[in-house]
Amino acid sequence: MTINSTIEIAGVKVSLKPFVEVAITLIIAYIILIMIKAFLGQLKRREVISSLVAEQVYRLASLAIYSVTLVLVIYFFTSIQAIFYVILAVLVAVLLSNWHAIANLAAYYIILLSRELYKSSQMIEMPTLGVKGKINKLTPFVTEIKSSNNTIIHVPNYKFLTEPVIKYSTTYSTVSVTVEVDIPSSEDTLKTLRELEAQVKKSVEQSRAAVRPQEVSIELIKVKDKRALFRIKIPVSGPAPRPSTVNIIMMHVYNGLKDLNPLIRLE
Repeated sequence: MTINSTIEIAGVKVSLKPFVEVAITLIIAYIILIMIKAFLGQLKRREVISSLVAEQVYRLASLAIYSVTLVLVIYFFTSIQAIFYVILAVLVAVLLSNWHAIANLAAYYIILLSRELYKSSQMIEMPTLGVKGKINKLTPFVTEIKSSNNTIIHVPNYKFLTEPVIKYSTTYSTVSVTVEVDIPSSEDTLKTLRELEAQVKKSVEQSRAAVRPQEVSIELIKVKDKRALFRIKIPVSGPAPRPSTVNIIMMHVYNGLKDLNPLIRLE
């Protein structure tokens, strides 16, 4: 459709074509922004992305659309074809200034394609970031990590491609505690120590926290001033011991040895 209408202002004929083209461009840009905002709103309501991520994406899209619209408006009034190179330069500048968002989105699809790389609820550790926990949720821009103390940490997706990541494949971990108790008076000290060791092991087994009771190890560290110090290593479920599991173990050990004035420490 060709627009040739003109108006005369102060004796000068002015074409209406660029004004109409500018109006149409502004309307299209406005509609696109509304559609992007509505789409991001749906993703936010479905908890696919967070409010912060939605705001960042909308800001990036708005900047790109405003930049292209401005350049097009200039072109409509000047008809300089070289202006399209300006559009390209502007888009490149916008992309470079928001490379984190683009890198996160690209890393998201790489992670999805590498399904064997990261599984939901898998325990991982990123030493350089000081992050350790289970993968709780993967979103287009950040990965949600849940630490052992239930703290939620958001890690940018591109970090999984640039930082070292330790994956824990084992489903077991070890709780290590030391127990110091009185040594009952006896002529046979060696026999007494063996009985103490059996008593300590029995108190651990009663807690039912060990996933492999046969692998519970008890080591006599030292005997001094009628006190014996034992080290106990207990395999428990999960790649990291839960605080509740540790508390249960220590409670049962104390109750089983309370007549011997136990002193229990977590290593």
